[in-house]
Amino acid sequence: MSATPVIALSRRLDVLASNALGRALFDMAFTSPTRRSSASPPGLASVVFLDPAAAKFYDDLDDAAAACVRILRAQAGATPHDKQLIQLVGELSTRSTDFRSRWAAHDVGVHRAGRKILHHQVGELVLGFEEPTLESSPSITLSAYIAEPASPTSERLQLLATWAATTAAAHP
Repeated sequence: MSATPVIALSRRLDVLASNALGRALFDMAFTSPTRRSSASPPGLASVVFLDPAAAKFYDDLDDAAAACVRILRAQAGATPHDKQLIQLVGELSTRSTDFRSRWAAHDVGVHRAGRKILHHQVGELVLGFEEPTLESSPSITLSAYIAEPASPTSERLQLLATWAATTAAAHP
């Protein structure tokens, strides 16, 4: 799936793995000042609620924030003693009023398919996405992002893939 950005997410929305194009698409999560350390996985929830650059990256930051909270709430219900989740919710609650008020609303849900508009260095990307849960590893969700063939987004993804390959070759 080298022509499709793919990331593997934990139930806490940590990026556990990605292909080169997925890494390039969500580069801001890997380089965000919200990341605890280079040894810890990048967390999309921390980016959405704590990184000011998220407002430029996500066309609809409100929707991204709502989705993050619904997913984290669902995980809290499924694994109420998950220490890492408790720590994440505590950190986001103390550092983000937006997160705190959304968390208090008790919205629960999953985010399995849809459309996202992201603003990237290569331009605006209008992407469909699918997020199946792996039967063999139900705590991991794959997120695959697909562009309409022959669209401006498809061309921009090709440019992003070239950039990712060039970057990978320069830093093996």
